[in-house]
Amino acid sequence: MSVLLAFGLRLAAQSVQIHSEFQRFDPFGRVVAADRSAYPREILSPEVPRNAHTVFHVSVTVPENNSYFLYVGSNPGSIVQTSLYKEDFTPVDGEWIPDLLTPVRNPAFGSLPDTQAMIPGQTTRCYLLDVWVPAQADVQRVRIEVLLKVGIWYVAPMEMRIGEARVPSNAPAIQHRFAMRDDTLPDVAEGIDASATQCLANFLLGRQPSPIESWPEGPRTVREAVRRSAEQDLAIARQYGPPSQNLWFLATDGIIQRWMRNSSTFDWSGAEWYLRARDWIYRYADQHTSP
Repeated sequence: MSVLLAFGLRLAAQSVQIHSEFQRFDPFGRVVAADRSAYPREILSPEVPRNAHTVFHVSVTVPENNSYFLYVGSNPGSIVQTSLYKEDFTPVDGEWIPDLLTPVRNPAFGSLPDTQAMIPGQTTRCYLLDVWVPAQADVQRVRIEVLLKVGIWYVAPMEMRIGEARVPSNAPAIQHRFAMRDDTLPDVAEGIDASATQCLANFLLGRQPSPIESWPEGPRTVREAVRRSAEQDLAIARQYGPPSQNLWFLATDGIIQRWMRNSSTFDWSGAEWYLRARDWIYRYADQHTSP
């Protein structure tokens, strides 16, 4: 029995998981306080748009003084393109928050503790998975797998549903390589939903998208990647006219409340509240896209 218990504890000490872009994890495997949701969404079969990037967080937990092998694959293998970034932690008010992004090869090799981060007691390393769906992709399902090898293989599977929604080709947010101006991004200590809230507020108020500049190495921070996704969503929404005409559901569903109130005193459903707005936009596109 003791052998089985020890084996079970060993398995529990190592894992690989896929999370939504609105759930940042600290180096100890916990959701950052500003992002916590009462009921975090399980990422199993997300709908994704075409001509667009979609990002997810990947958390890797392994025992101390162990190396690992991380690989991202897709099936069919010719539909989407994947990029992987290591998330580097920033100390903020006694908490470690992942933000800076460093591109890594796929497959990637790593170990814990991270000798570059030098965080005492670190048990988890975090990555940003960026999935590009081309404009000409058919409406279909694509299986994404993140595989971790630490002695044996561990698999985090996800079945992406490519929907009807398509980001317009003239939308600046779909550039493969881009960067947001630093003065347009919220502070790293704010909930990660703040990056998306600004985009939604601009749309509802009839403002233009945030300015985007050229950058050769892809998004530099998690906040940039989240902002890009939100700008893509609202580029889709703008195809159907102003919200007063076609996207009235954003107000009736209560989503508008988030950016109208002080987020420090009003907590609707944690940082993942924005996923409901995204769901509505994609659903609207599915229903109103001509065959």
